[in-house]
Amino acid sequence: MMRAEMTRISVVGLGTVGQWLLRALDSGAERIARRHGVAFTVVGVANARDGFIYDGDGLDIPAILGLSSSGRSIADQPGPRRWPSAIEGLRASEADVLVEVTGSPVDGEPGFAHMREAIGRGMAVVTSNKWPVALHGVELAELARSGGVAFRAESTVMSGTPVLAPLVEGLAGTRPIAVRGILNATSNFILSAMADGRSYEDALAEAEAAGLAERGVEADIDGSDAMAKTMILAGLVFGRQLHPKQVLRRGIDAVTRSQIDEARSAGGSIRHVATLEFSEPDGAGEVDARVEPMLLTNTDPLAAISGTANAVICRTEPVGDVTIIGPGAGLELAGQGVLSDLIAVARSRDTGPRVFPENVEAVKRTIKAYNRRDVEALLDELDPEVEWRPSLPVLLGGDETVYRGHDGARQLLRDLDEVLAERRLDLPEIRDEGDRIVAKGSLRIRGKSSGALTESPFTWVAEFKNGRAVRIQTYLD
Repeated sequence: MMRAEMTRISVVGLGTVGQWLLRALDSGAERIARRHGVAFTVVGVANARDGFIYDGDGLDIPAILGLSSSGRSIADQPGPRRWPSAIEGLRASEADVLVEVTGSPVDGEPGFAHMREAIGRGMAVVTSNKWPVALHGVELAELARSGGVAFRAESTVMSGTPVLAPLVEGLAGTRPIAVRGILNATSNFILSAMADGRSYEDALAEAEAAGLAERGVEADIDGSDAMAKTMILAGLVFGRQLHPKQVLRRGIDAVTRSQIDEARSAGGSIRHVATLEFSEPDGAGEVDARVEPMLLTNTDPLAAISGTANAVICRTEPVGDVTIIGPGAGLELAGQGVLSDLIAVARSRDTGPRVFPENVEAVKRTIKAYNRRDVEALLDELDPEVEWRPSLPVLLGGDETVYRGHDGARQLLRDLDEVLAERRLDLPEIRDEGDRIVAKGSLRIRGKSSGALTESPFTWVAEFKNGRAVRIQTYLD
């Protein structure tokens, strides 16, 4: 079987999409590893009410889902560290990928802040959160490129149906000219039902009863949802950031029974169509962006898109029109789109060591402070919650002890000084292994009771977070 590379993820957002994803990762772990050669450990989870919880060794997903479904706080789980908000937790913890599945309002916050923070910390981002990408998609994509991490937002446009990756990656090298599409499943469902004879009110009630929109149908009806998706296509496919004022938006609530009947009599149908066209290739020149009900002839491919189906037609040079059709609604589908993006990110990750020369310098300063017995200078190089495991069990009482935090580091130095008249590290070989720094050399000590001077091979291993040692293990070789 293919060896599965472990990817650490933090999930921000525990609505239905976030919970579906956690269940899928937990129940499908073996299948994902077998088919795709990747494995995931969820190290962080956050929601707006309970804040951010974190365990670098992995959280208990069934326990979190149980707490969430029962209405209890996820912070009730014993063990993980906790911060009041997602942004604080992201700043203080580490992961390989942020999965941002909150539902930010039309200002895009706090989702945009979460994504920007994660990318700035070297984390890839996978999201289903539309408005941050609609308003800042070009910036987020550029930040990710500059930082050498992935940014994927497949679920923001057609839920579980892939559209961004086919247009951006599958058509790489072509010149995109225009996009037309049906981008909202709820409005398309209502117009299709009206074409079958139902009233607008009955069709709307049926859509609401079917749960086609998690937060109500207002944004579906007035065109705001389709407008956001149009802006996402402009940003991520064409590289052109649009403002909502640049998109003409008309909803479907003004579509009447007589208009539906007239369209059918004329051999056509009314659909809620998003149009994005530029006067020059690659998103250059004047832009025509609109979302509005349109009368389509039956020869138009979009006229055949009915029910909750969505479709996008992208005109490119030299390929021509490329059409993507698929289901456009459903919380399970949105979760599947996120999962597919997550697997793609994990498979493409560079699993080689990341080099942090600043950590090498921090180790040098730590060793110098240790030799000078400068406690405060040494503490400056240590995370406040550092764990220090010295391999001097005989000198320190016979049992291996873990010294925790700054107070623990002070105690370790006091314990050493009680039994040693002299101690000095000489570690000329310092190797950066990306996730840790390994320093090798010798330790010279003189015991107070015996007065004997000994020198032994010695290894110092330090793991870092935010430029400070968070875990130290030393070995007498």
